[in-house]
Amino acid sequence: MTLAQCEFYGRCYGGGVRELVPSEFKKIVVPYREIEKADVERLKEMFRQRASAII
Repeated sequence: MTLAQCEFYGRCYGGGVRELVPSEFKKIVVPYREIEKADVERLKEMFRQRASAII
């Protein structure tokens, strides 16, 4: 979700260079929680299966 917000709020210049200025960076939510190894493996499997992000 954080990466999606960076894409949404970031500025695009010319060939697709992304930049976040402080006012845009403040809008981005960075969740803090411990990520279990099982969660990472599940995400990898979803990518391999090209699973939908919509639940």
